[in-house]
Amino acid sequence: AEGALSVQDFQPKAWLMADGEEQHRSMAPPAAETHSEEGSGAHILVVDDLADMRALVGGTLSSRGYRISYADRGQGGLDTALRAPPDLVVSDWMMPGMTGPEMVTHMREDETLKHVPVILLTAKSDAENKIKATLAGADAFLGKPFDEAELCAEVRNLLALKSSEREVKALNQRLVEQGLARCLPPAVLETLMRGENDAAQHPEMRTLTVLSARLGRFEQDMRTLAPAKSADLLARYLDVATETAFEHGGTLTHFSADRIDVLFGAPEVMDPEVSLHASLGCAIALQQAMGSLAAPWTEAGLKPPRLCVGVHCGEALVGIIGGAKRAEYTAIGPAVSLAEKLAQVAQTGSVTLSSQTTESLPAGLTQQAGKLVLQGETEPLRLVQLTDEAAAVLQREAARRSA
Repeated sequence: AEGALSVQDFQPKAWLMADGEEQHRSMAPPAAETHSEEGSGAHILVVDDLADMRALVGGTLSSRGYRISYADRGQGGLDTALRAPPDLVVSDWMMPGMTGPEMVTHMREDETLKHVPVILLTAKSDAENKIKATLAGADAFLGKPFDEAELCAEVRNLLALKSSEREVKALNQRLVEQGLARCLPPAVLETLMRGENDAAQHPEMRTLTVLSARLGRFEQDMRTLAPAKSADLLARYLDVATETAFEHGGTLTHFSADRIDVLFGAPEVMDPEVSLHASLGCAIALQQAMGSLAAPWTEAGLKPPRLCVGVHCGEALVGIIGGAKRAEYTAIGPAVSLAEKLAQVAQTGSVTLSSQTTESLPAGLTQQAGKLVLQGETEPLRLVQLTDEAAAVLQREAARRSA
């Protein structure tokens, strides 16, 4: 350690002693690397090359209920921390081999230790060394001789601060999970939260299929109802639509009033043909699911709800998009815009696609549904819609593909 202090001439001051008497403690100094399981408090690692100083610091903290580990060198402290990451480290500055600041520097380079708070003890209390301690990554700096109450206060405050940081991090994690849970299928969300799938985090261009659906007559119907009733019916619809989308592997990215957008092929990559078939199966299931909402709609004096659905395959930018204050998982691009336009022109109760999207589909699945003139395009877009037999055709095709 620093100065001329040695184990033989170590004389604790009265204000460092638990009983206030200026005499040696009758305790065996802790071994170089030991661990105390006593107490139920935080785990603190004490690093000092002087056994009596380890005993003094460790005994002070142990009496407050903390669990204490010891190391007699900077390298030993680093190795001990790597094996069993502590909640906090109290370390001497000057030690043979690796110094306290050098140990802290190595800790800050390790993913598991970089956030562990460190208190450095030293007789060098000048401003220059305080700056060095801070630059090394130390969280607090106590000069020797230190006051027992000051040490315990620093430990308590740093542990409370780290606890608050963990709570904020956990809250942010829950908010992310809750936000993504509203748009991602549960299986995809689980892999994303485990760090096994980060496709949702980074925006990228992706070829996918977009399903856009809206409730027919929604705006007219809602004008006849009280706001609370309108909100209740809309919530029922969104619950059914979300569940149906998830059941078919879709990712719900947007809803505005009565319209929802569902992606097939993001964040999980899908073969274009697979994503198209999944979207059409979902579209048919959505139309059928509206039957479960007939009763509440009828009770409100409305006709049973029916959907207008548009489906289109193409490219879009997908990922978490937004600014520092607000962001969401969404898709932006031609595939989304065209799917939404198809939903706008689709007949109530139908599923409408562009003819180019259906080139790979089996015969008997679609029928002609007119044309759509797009702004800036010289040729109108030919439209088709699913036939009444589409569900049966898709089932036969699914059986053929899985055989």
